[in-house]
Amino acid sequence: MEKTTTVFIADSTEDFTSGLSAALQRADGFHVLGTASDGDLAIRMIEEKKPDILVLDLMLPKKDGIAVLKKVASMEHKPITLATSVFITEYVSSAAANLGVRYLMLKPCDMGLLVERLEEIRVGESLRFPASRRPDKNSIETMVT
Repeated sequence: MEKTTTVFIADSTEDFTSGLSAALQRADGFHVLGTASDGDLAIRMIEEKKPDILVLDLMLPKKDGIAVLKKVASMEHKPITLATSVFITEYVSSAAANLGVRYLMLKPCDMGLLVERLEEIRVGESLRFPASRRPDKNSIETMVT
């Protein structure tokens, strides 16, 4: 049986969060742990829920997506992140990439395409690190490399 991939959605637009939640519910292998409409709540919930994947709008109120990514980078459990934004500048794409964003998608976007990207991220991650070969973050090899 395939492991369910947990997803957390941080976006201030109710239509986006409900639309993506519904699309992921229809897709196999995903479970939405929750949503947040601002950066402060997103940080607290990501720390608490520890999702496998984070879908993060970079234009959140209170703390923007870059601030959320900086906080996530210091967490013990770091979700794989797909970021969305209504506009993308060179600075935004560079900052997002430097903070570990796996994919950056321009909004508005097709929910089916977004789910496809999440499936690609999930499959790519399991191919890189099957459960039996996931690197132990406390091993000396992981710490050195």
